[in-house]
Amino acid sequence: MTSSTTHLYLHLSSGDYKLRTIKTPYNISAVKRVRKVSDKETLFVFISRKDRVFGTFIINDKGRLGSLQSVKLNYYPDNFILTRTGRKALIYGNNYNGLTLIDVDFINQERLDLQKGTLIENALFYDFDNDSNTDIVYYDIFSESLNIIRNESNYQLDRINFSKSIPGLTKLRKYDFDFDGFEDVLYAGNEGIKIFYGDSVTTFETAELLIRENNIIDFQVGDFNKDGYSDIVYLKSVDNENSQLFISFSSSNKLSKPILVSGVNYIKSFDVVGWRKNKIVCLTGEGGIVIISPINKIENTSLRLGVSPRKIFSFKSLSNNLAGLAVIDSSDYSVKLYLNALSKYYEFRLKKNHSSIVFESIDESSLGIAAFTEGSKLIEFIKLDLTDGSTWSKQFYTKNNIIDLIIEERESNLPVIIVLSEENGKIIIEEFEYKNIRYQKSQPNILLTDILTAKLTGHRSVVYVKVLPENKLAFGEKYFKDSDGMLSYEKIIDVNYAELLKLKINSFQSHAKANYVISFSTSTGNQNYLVVNNEITRMNINNFIEEISDIPFVKNPFSKCYYSDGNKIYSAELNLKNGRVQAHKEIADYTGSFVIELVNENYGYIFMLNNKMGLTEIKLLNE
Repeated sequence: MTSSTTHLYLHLSSGDYKLRTIKTPYNISAVKRVRKVSDKETLFVFISRKDRVFGTFIINDKGRLGSLQSVKLNYYPDNFILTRTGRKALIYGNNYNGLTLIDVDFINQERLDLQKGTLIENALFYDFDNDSNTDIVYYDIFSESLNIIRNESNYQLDRINFSKSIPGLTKLRKYDFDFDGFEDVLYAGNEGIKIFYGDSVTTFETAELLIRENNIIDFQVGDFNKDGYSDIVYLKSVDNENSQLFISFSSSNKLSKPILVSGVNYIKSFDVVGWRKNKIVCLTGEGGIVIISPINKIENTSLRLGVSPRKIFSFKSLSNNLAGLAVIDSSDYSVKLYLNALSKYYEFRLKKNHSSIVFESIDESSLGIAAFTEGSKLIEFIKLDLTDGSTWSKQFYTKNNIIDLIIEERESNLPVIIVLSEENGKIIIEEFEYKNIRYQKSQPNILLTDILTAKLTGHRSVVYVKVLPENKLAFGEKYFKDSDGMLSYEKIIDVNYAELLKLKINSFQSHAKANYVISFSTSTGNQNYLVVNNEITRMNINNFIEEISDIPFVKNPFSKCYYSDGNKIYSAELNLKNGRVQAHKEIADYTGSFVIELVNENYGYIFMLNNKMGLTEIKLLNE
């Protein structure tokens, strides 16, 4: 709807949301779907504030309007609500006109005017005393109080002596939040979103605070991540020009820290639709429609992660194998963790603004985290208690500049921190191991020389690129200690060191084994090499590969992979035997790192860091 024309704009889901424009006699200011009246027709109810009209119409499956009925009101209506069956409507407006109860089917032309002289902004049909007669709960703006009109039978209404003072109420909703069979009343006010839990008789004595937040315009309740718990999505005014949508997921009756649902700065309004009321539809300030559908996780959404998040990290929990998501917020050096399909949130602060984090599950209730920056000497280790969010931290300093770091389990109750450091082409191993109630530092061990770059593998070895005589380059793997089945090797790569501009080693998993892509940027172009089972083959990709995803679902000969060149994300089918790529296509344009979480070989989620907006976008992959 628009405020200046008599047009309705309809997106038909049966036609891939193709836009239809419908001409009406009125400037419609609010409209609600009532019910299907046939296989091809749907009944809608509307009000027109400008024309002072309440009415109904039918839209068929072709998007055409018909069967328009209306009645004139003696005031300018602001809003209306419907009973559960859609048979009656309760209209309220301004100028202290109170409430008007009217039949939707217009068979009974009688109207019932209630609470004349009262300025009402929010109202609910709500059976507060559970006598099977629908009562009315409304909010009086002038007295800032919640009031009740009891329905004795067949709308023989009686205002009871009840008034609950609630300053600043902006929205009133009902929902069985705790799934106990009784509907609850939720409202947004000065303190945030609160709830009156329903019972055999709802007394409205004590309201429990669910979300502490200011400037909430509207909110809805539903199960938006399909985990069986009630979640809350709300629209908040951020400043005079912007309003944004946030969601708080519930798990075991505890709501998570709210996260931003959309990267759109100005959302004008939203609603919850669908058979299960779990799809979120947003109208942007520019007139665009955004639909967010639940598929185990929220898709096409965004998490607000600070002014300038540096990198995105993913890991899996030891206790449930669910993927977690983490970033370092550059604005306050805090680590933000989203666990268990974004339903649990943890936050703690670092001493420095690090660029990398490594995770290792210590046990089912605690997580080990090491934060560091490549080229520096500081390591911050944090033990996070997943039950209460408490942390224990320790700082370490290496002798040389850090290249890479891993955390390795040992027999002690805290993991070993293994650091790869560098000094003038020398690759050095330094370890910090927990012994006798404290961490102890090992003597540095020089592992390699003449190295350009190196990376720890996680199975006590290092992969590297080194310079050979006559400007030749070689890729190799060096074990801390050679043994049967684990022997160091080194192979020449056809790249001239004199032409080298940039170099990177990326690792990815397939068949539970580590594989590598070595990317070279030279004065004559880019070259990429695939390393699988110690065999090196050149890939037919001309982009410099900044990141590549794991390949958990391997097919012969081609398997789906995702990679980025720092500007865009691509999907491709990669032959792990010869490095050949086919079905290569762009899937996203972004400006940061990314993480892929696949459910099966063609379906999953992509977490993309957008450095321009300070957001992490979560999109469904369904190819």
